[in-house]
Amino acid sequence: MQKPPFIEALEKNAPELLPDAAKNVDFLNADTALPAKVKLLMAAMVDAIKSHPDGVKALVGMARQKGASEDEIKDTLRVVLAMDGMPGFVTATAAYQ
Repeated sequence: MQKPPFIEALEKNAPELLPDAAKNVDFLNADTALPAKVKLLMAAMVDAIKSHPDGVKALVGMARQKGASEDEIKDTLRVVLAMDGMPGFVTATAAYQ
């Protein structure tokens, strides 16, 4: 998998911040009390609500790799619609790009 652009930026400009970023990425990708796919879909919801389509696309792709079904992804989009309305919902459709 390709590195997220923010990781590449940190590597070049602020490598001392990489351990903190890596801890967050590792947490999202690990099954803990919540399965990784659920945490990744939750993170995608936040990115949708914050108008970050590239993050939605990347996080949903990661969730798919962790076993998220298309129905789970659709439900995630429906939660965005319920909680944020159309602006976040439109951003969330980046999951299908």
